[in-house]
Amino acid sequence: MSSPSGNPGASVRIAADERYRPSTFLASVLMIAGVAAVVIELVRLIQDNWHIALSAMLGAAALALLIGNLGDLRHGRLPGPAPRDDDQE
Repeated sequence: MSSPSGNPGASVRIAADERYRPSTFLASVLMIAGVAAVVIELVRLIQDNWHIALSAMLGAAALALLIGNLGDLRHGRLPGPAPRDDDQE
């Protein structure tokens, strides 16, 4: 099997280089474990206290909309009436 560069040993050398990076591997494993822990805790929160989780999600959505609207106001992008086809002269 040859690599795109035409050197048959290039892909083996790249794989060997990646194999000897324990810090990168450890960081990846810790990241996956952290994401898994967050997902598990979110599922437990939703099961045990669904009303708190629902309130937090609705509050986050409201905050995101408020931030977007304030940004539009600050930059002068106020909504106006939608243009109609018969208004064209």
